[in-house]
Order: sequence, then C-alpha cells, then structure tokens
Amino acid sequence: MLRKNFVRRVEIIQSRTLFLDCLRKTKKRFSYIDGVSEFCNRIQQNSDNHYLCFSLDDGSKITYTKPGFHRWDYNTRIRTTLGKYLRKQLRVDLPHDVLDTIVSDVFSHRPIGERFSIIRGEDIRQAYYNCIGGGSCMTGSDADEKLDIYTNNPDVVAMVVYKLDQFTARALLWRTDCGAMCLDRVYPNSGAHIPVFEKYAKQNRWFYRAHHSLPNDTIRFGGDVMQCTVTGNGETYPYTDSFLTTDDNPDNLTITLSTSINGRYRFSSIVGGWNDTRHTCCNCRSYVDEDYRRVDDEGNMWCDECFGSNHFYCDSCDSYHSESSAVIVRGSLSTDRWGTRSYYEYYWCANCASSDGWECVNCRNHYCDVEHNHYENENEDFVCENCIDDYAFCAKCEKLFSSNVVYVDRQDIHLCNGCLCDVGGVDCCNSCGKSDYIPNLDENRYCEDCVTDPVPF
Repeated sequence: MLRKNFVRRVEIIQSRTLFLDCLRKTKKRFSYIDGVSEFCNRIQQNSDNHYLCFSLDDGSKITYTKPGFHRWDYNTRIRTTLGKYLRKQLRVDLPHDVLDTIVSDVFSHRPIGERFSIIRGEDIRQAYYNCIGGGSCMTGSDADEKLDIYTNNPDVVAMVVYKLDQFTARALLWRTDCGAMCLDRVYPNSGAHIPVFEKYAKQNRWFYRAHHSLPNDTIRFGGDVMQCTVTGNGETYPYTDSFLTTDDNPDNLTITLSTSINGRYRFSSIVGGWNDTRHTCCNCRSYVDEDYRRVDDEGNMWCDECFGSNHFYCDSCDSYHSESSAVIVRGSLSTDRWGTRSYYEYYWCANCASSDGWECVNCRNHYCDVEHNHYENENEDFVCENCIDDYAFCAKCEKLFSSNVVYVDRQDIHLCNGCLCDVGGVDCCNSCGKSDYIPNLDENRYCEDCVTDPVPF
C-alpha cells in the first residue's frame, strides 16, 4: 500500500510538471488575450492550493485537490475538464470558442509519439467493432462486410489510433493515387485530441482536413481533390467521410473514390448502400425519393423543402423559377380607408416581365401591361404615370422628352427640337415677349396681337 501511494505521488508530480510545461507554452502563445496570463499565473503559483495536473486515468481531463484533502490523495482528487475548471473554479470569463481553443492548445503540447499507432487490414474492422474512437454508424455490430474496402486494401487504407489512458480516437489514413497521404475525419469530431492529430499529421507530412464535421461540399486536401482506387466486394460500402463519391459503377469490384461532391454515386448510406447523385438534391445533397423530386427549368433536381425555399411561382406563366430571377410587377392601384394608395404586386419571371409587362426607364419599376397605361419618351422607352411630371409632352409627335424641348407660349404647347423644324421654328414676339411659330410673326417679329400696337419688349 505504501509503495502504491508512493508511485501515485510520483505520477501526480510528473503529471503536474508536464501540465505546467504545456501551460507555459500556451500562456506564451495567447498572452495577448486579456485574462490568460492572469489565470495561468494562478495555476503556476498554486494560489488556490488545487495542485492542478493532467488526469492519470482520462487523457482528456485534469484533476485538482479537493478542499480539505491532501494533494497526493489521488482517490479524492476531483476530475473534470480544463474548460469547466477555468469557468467554475477560476471564474474565467472568456468567449466559449476562445476558451476551447486555449484548452485544446494546452493538451496539444503533450508528447504525442507513443500515443499513436497505425493499423491495417482486419485490425481496422476489429477497431470499429471495439468502438475505438467512440460509437458511430460503422462501429459495434455494424462493423461487417461493408468495411471490406478498408480491410482489402492495406496499401491504400490504414487507421490511425490514438490512445491516452482510457480515451481513444481514430481517423482513416488514405494513400491516394498520386501518392499523397491524407488523414481523414477524426472521431470523436471535437475535443483536445483534434490539434494533437493535426500536429501528428504535420510531423508525418500528411494532409489533413480543415474541419471534422459532416462533408457538405468537396473536401480538398492541400487544396486539391484527391482520388483512391480500391477493391471492395461490389455489394456494400461504408459511410466514407471524405472519399465519398465515385463515377464508377459501385457493382464493380474495383472503383476509384473521390473527395469531389460531384461524383455520380455517393457513399453516404449508413446501411451499406449508395445514392445516385442524379437523384440527389443539388442544394442540400440529400437523396430524394422519386415521389418528392422536383426538377427546375435547368434540369437540376431538388428536394421539396429546398425547392420551395429557392423558387417562386410566376403568376403569369404559371410555372416555377429560380428565386433570383423573380421580378416584382405592379398591378392595380388601390386606396385603403385611410387614403393610402398602394399597388397590388405580382411575382413574375424575367421573361414574362419583359413580354407581358413593361419597365419604367425612370423609376425602374415593372408594371402589368393590361392594368397600366404607359408613355414613350424620345428613345421609345416606357415611362410610368408616376414619372410623367419629370418629362415634357411634345404636342406634335406625342412623345415625352426630358430635355431639348421648347414651350410655345401662344399655342400653350411643348414642341421637341425635331418638330420645331416642321412648324418653321419658334421665336419670341419683340413686343410681348411670348413665343410663337415664326410663320405667325410679321417681318418685325411681332405676333398678331401686337402688330397693330407694338410695345418694345
């Protein structure tokens, strides 16, 4: 018993020494963040008499002395996560994402060489069966023949296993057709072990994923789409995280897997099958049953939910179109009981808006052709009634002009420059100063009202 206690004491001291060394490196890296140096100093100086150290039983946690007990009494030490300790015991008030990054950095500085092993062949199936890295759709009793593409290709597929005390994690390691080594999604998908995996990948010059969540787009390793040629059983396939598609017939024994999201077949089934991406929603990438498939005017397939969120119903041609092409068309004008005037609005596609409606060149609003009168300006563009006051109406050609128009006083009309020539021009009376057609003025430029009694203007 004395020897056992002595060994535990030595282990606690060693764990404390290692923890302080890791904490020192993290403190140096994040010292620019307010509060980091402060709580690091408290831990280093043991100001709270907690004698904080890494857990001897769970590599993802720490232990500290329980109040009223001795620091060497390991059985009474409290085991928890470092993040929870900092929040609850030291009252560290940092954003959760910042604190999680700091915690992960502390654990990433632990020596990693002896914590990793690489297994191949049937050992991979056994690791899945034993739930190394936690449970998933491929572990336990589900570790069956669908894992054949892993076990049958030891030169292509391996598994990197991480063990720290009772904690385990896993990630597949692929040798691609171009010779690159790619570390796949890590299980569990979050925690202090993630930066440790990434550090280990860097040491071995492997590519690794930018994130470890579900793939909803092409996965790129080193910026490139990767491919691996494997031999399976031609019947069942696992849920492949990164190498998730192929253009080959899955019934073939040998196929080429790709990290591109655009392959024809996708291995995202948890029961060993595959989905034909021609029957996959182009937006959310989920498989769509035949009864719920929607196809747009460009031939793309959608599920009901995504189609409704990204399309609209054109009131003119009675068909669906992409939401980005929707045009609001003004219909009839109504007045409510408070005297507020408003237009009824239709949603039309661009083709209907141009063929069955018109756009005001001034305000750029679209109008329904059958419910609104429109006017043409000098360029034969349409002008709505709301913008008519910004133009002058030529009485001769009956077009609107924003400039180059002359008001004829004695006729009480406007004429454009082109129509002025047709009437012989316009000039002002030398007596009253009112403008009139030049043919209506005498040789002294007097209008007919002033010619008998002219008064110089």
